[in-house]
Amino acid sequence: MERHVLTRVSRAIETSLGEATVKECVVPLESGGGVERRCYPEYESVVKICEATGRSYRDVYDAVVREIDQHSRVYETPQEFFDDALKNLRP
Repeated sequence: MERHVLTRVSRAIETSLGEATVKECVVPLESGGGVERRCYPEYESVVKICEATGRSYRDVYDAVVREIDQHSRVYETPQEFFDDALKNLRP
């Protein structure tokens, strides 16, 4: 088994609970065609939302992941992912 280092981009997104910082990773599809974007909320960002809303860590984390998953997609190439990520970073 080989170890793969995933390419990551960190960015802020607006959620129904407030702004959250997420890590976006490019994951090669097992079929060999294209890549999938996976996103994970940053710990500190989730804690900040918990403090502001009074909700539990798990509740906030799951809510942010659900909102991220609504916008997930499969990219044909890593470059397509980066082009999309850069577009989302611009004001």
